[in-house]
Amino acid sequence: IGTTVHMQDLFYNVPARRKFLRSERTEYQHLEEVFRRIALSNFDIAFSLTNQNKLVKSLPICKNQASQTRRLINLCGQQILNQAVTIDAEQNGLKLWGWVGAAQQARSQEPHQYFFINKRVIRDRLINHAIRQVYQPLCAEGKMLFYCLHLELDPVSLDVNVHPTKKEVRFQNYSSVYELVYRAVINSLYPRSEEHTSE
Repeated sequence: IGTTVHMQDLFYNVPARRKFLRSERTEYQHLEEVFRRIALSNFDIAFSLTNQNKLVKSLPICKNQASQTRRLINLCGQQILNQAVTIDAEQNGLKLWGWVGAAQQARSQEPHQYFFINKRVIRDRLINHAIRQVYQPLCAEGKMLFYCLHLELDPVSLDVNVHPTKKEVRFQNYSSVYELVYRAVINSLYPRSEEHTSE
């Protein structure tokens, strides 16, 4: 039951591409990151990761928020979640939920930052801007916060055919999405922060 993905000798007969491979450790880290993104976008699925015939990760199905948090800790580390705050907001048919790190956890090296739309990992300039607008005043210059956020919306209001990698999207109503993300994050990091306004 389920799906097993087995990869072996990917570049065995393609020496022209093999020269672009990094060290075994680096390539494994890239694969581990892909695994992390898929596992964080599908809490309703169990996953396991095996490397060199050794079980590295075994993630059961998450049935509630507590088990989702345990998966997040398993994949991103306990330290990240020590002072993280949860987000659960809805507005105009949009639902945003997940976790945002506290200002004390900001660091110079890029932390885990994930944004999923309908279980699809994406990178969007305006959404990133909305989140940065909130946490930059909290952090020293150049520092960044952890976040893992899920946005759920009607697929009809979303164009996913913007880029071949499918990591970029186009919203029918960017302002509603921006406002929800900004408000939800700021209200989590600044409790009772109704006086803050979006820029």
